[in-house]
Amino acid sequence: MSNNLGDSWIAQEFYGFTQPVSPEVVRNYFKALFVVANGDGMISEKERNWIVGFAAAGGASESVIEELHKYSGNDDLNSLLAADPTLDIKYAGRALIRDAIQAASADGEYNSAERETLLKLAKQLNVSEDVVNQIEQSVVQIKKLRQQEIELLYPEGKPY
Repeated sequence: MSNNLGDSWIAQEFYGFTQPVSPEVVRNYFKALFVVANGDGMISEKERNWIVGFAAAGGASESVIEELHKYSGNDDLNSLLAADPTLDIKYAGRALIRDAIQAASADGEYNSAERETLLKLAKQLNVSEDVVNQIEQSVVQIKKLRQQEIELLYPEGKPY
């Protein structure tokens, strides 16, 4: 069962959404993240944990979470996007690209094979490589800012 309050909060806080997201959209969105993370032929444990954790934090249903735990990431991006018309640039394309970069780099490595798969996704979403470069830079900057904030808040080290 989905955590509707958590789902609504994440959707509003991070994406500005005012309407709930359907389970089908959630499933296909996170499957697309797996496909990019699998661009190098392997989904690391850290990548899988990041994607499943992100889905759980966003209020994905237990059935979607269970499916994602086992998902191979071998689906064709064209098929995933065709199955869900809301996964296009008009709605979630750039956010999908950003989240795919985060997922693929969750293991500390965002390699050329993962990036190549991401660029294929971007092309299908009509997002230029220049915009992808900007999103990649944004992800790096946000990670740096997050680390700076952690160091500022916990100068004696993380308590947990």
